[in-house]
Formats: sequence, structure tokens, C-alpha cells
Amino acid sequence: MNSPAASAVADWRDDIFAALKAAEIRQIGYVPDAGHSRLIELCQADAAIRAVPLTSEEEGIGLAAGAWLGGSARRAVDAIERPSATASTCCRSPNPAASR
Repeated sequence: MNSPAASAVADWRDDIFAALKAAEIRQIGYVPDAGHSRLIELCQADAAIRAVPLTSEEEGIGLAAGAWLGGSARRAVDAIERPSATASTCCRSPNPAASR
């Protein structure tokens, strides 16, 4: 049985989503997996975020780099899951407008 205190604790995926919003992340690449399913659903439901399904984590690096090289003002992350632990690794592209 879940205690009231346990149900009041925020899910870590909600915390990561809040951090992505605070960092103005506008693009997230992800390989569909159970560990990130809540985070993926939150990103897909947010009209300000472009959620892009990938076939491998490596494609996420290309996605973030391509957004930056293409002059997009989108900040991007790649959500990956390691076999030993779940990790959301931020691969943010810098704001191209700031470097011009």
C-alpha cells in the first residue's frame, strides 16, 4: 500500500521535464523506452517542444548538432537510457544567435 508521503513525492521524470522547460529546451531526441515513457509523454504533449523519436542514441547527437548548424534557435537534448541506470543526458546546442 502506498503511503500519502510516498504519493506526494514527485516523479523524477516530472522534475526533468520542469528542468527542460526552465532551460528553454525546444527539441528532444529520444529512443522510445519504458524508463523515459512519462518524460516522453510530457514532451509530446507540450506544443513548445518538438519530440523526435530516434532509432539509436547516436542520432540524437546529430539532431542537436543539426539544429545548431542549421541556425535554429532551438535548444536540444538527447534523452538516453543506459543498461545499468536511467540517465537523461543533456546535449544542448548553444543558442546560435548568441554567437553571431
